[in-house]
Amino acid sequence: MPAIRLDLLSETVARPAQGTPLLVGVSPFLRRAIEADLGRGCPSVGYHDLCGDVLTGYAPRLVIAPMFGAGYDCVELARRLSDLGYRGALRALGPVLPMPHLVLAEVAEVTQGEIDFDLMPLPVTGPRRLN
Repeated sequence: MPAIRLDLLSETVARPAQGTPLLVGVSPFLRRAIEADLGRGCPSVGYHDLCGDVLTGYAPRLVIAPMFGAGYDCVELARRLSDLGYRGALRALGPVLPMPHLVLAEVAEVTQGEIDFDLMPLPVTGPRRLN
């Protein structure tokens, strides 16, 4: 299995203030890639397991998730996080989008700008499931 490098990810979370990110809805393959890139383990939960207790327990400043999950997308995840009172950063990993500004604007609207959201394109290495 080829390795996937997420160099931009390690730069994003290299700042100590970010702490350990919470992974939401990521596949085992992507989780291994993220943890290898960061050089440390990360807590991981499914989208449907995400609740206030999880956010309180882990107190993440950064959530990392796929752009598209099983039955949800990053916009719905951002809305859910916002509704749960999360005010940190959210990074959505996935393919390069033709008009990313539309997704950025939609997330800003549904979260009222209270979540620091950005898209992080993954390198294309062949067919892989991200969730």
